[in-house]
Amino acid sequence: MKLGISLYPGLDADRAKSLLLLQKAAALGYSRVFSSLHIPESNAASLREDALYLFACAESLGLDVIADFYKDFSPLIEHSMNEKQEHKVGERVLGTDPKSGRQVSVKIGRFGPVVQIGVASDDEKPRFAQLHKGQSLDTLTLAEALELFALPRTLGEYEGSAVVVNTGRFGPYVQLGKMYVSLPAGIDPMTLTFEEGISLIEKKRQYEQQRQIKTFAENPDVEILNGPYGPYISMSGKNYKIPSGVEPASLDLAACMEIITKASEKPSTPRRRKK
Repeated sequence: MKLGISLYPGLDADRAKSLLLLQKAAALGYSRVFSSLHIPESNAASLREDALYLFACAESLGLDVIADFYKDFSPLIEHSMNEKQEHKVGERVLGTDPKSGRQVSVKIGRFGPVVQIGVASDDEKPRFAQLHKGQSLDTLTLAEALELFALPRTLGEYEGSAVVVNTGRFGPYVQLGKMYVSLPAGIDPMTLTFEEGISLIEKKRQYEQQRQIKTFAENPDVEILNGPYGPYISMSGKNYKIPSGVEPASLDLAACMEIITKASEKPSTPRRRKK
């Protein structure tokens, strides 16, 4: 069964809140957006732009749009949607990157508004950067867009490795070797200091140490971990309950594998169907 949400230009929240709603819907597995606009409005041009913006957001998030519009308003929407063959709705070209000579544009990406350097037809793959909090897709300038590509930044060296702050698919993070720590909401990667980065890294280390009860050098895939419902064994992404009365720290690798094997051999209990 396909699930959908309803969103109406001119009646619902502003563009930023509408985008947030669409992102949440996509993350929860919704696949459709329903919209309608039947009554002639004095601000038809503004409503048209809002409708096109919502359609662009929905499309970029993989949501199908099912819309019904007032007969005199519908041709405007259809005409603008057809223009996507030449220019994607919701995308705005800001100018040219002076270093590479490639096009700089801003648009709605899978995880929100992004700046893009280059186009898909270029020999080199396009580069992307997420907008910072408070920045708007409608008002972002070329200079502000290029500043977003100042990352990655090297903050310094710690324990023989570089401390780097960068942004990725899921937002900004600080990196030390193979350790990645997401920046908390409200922390700007452009102003993060070396001391703040180290603090975040050490906090994650402490959390991991408290979470890990025991690891095995001979088989790194097997761990004994603390969880919200008590200790458990983890192997290759699957979790296994430790029998009652067994001290987790006393388990060796052989004992863990025995618990895993027994749990895997148990037949799954079929769910009872409701009458």
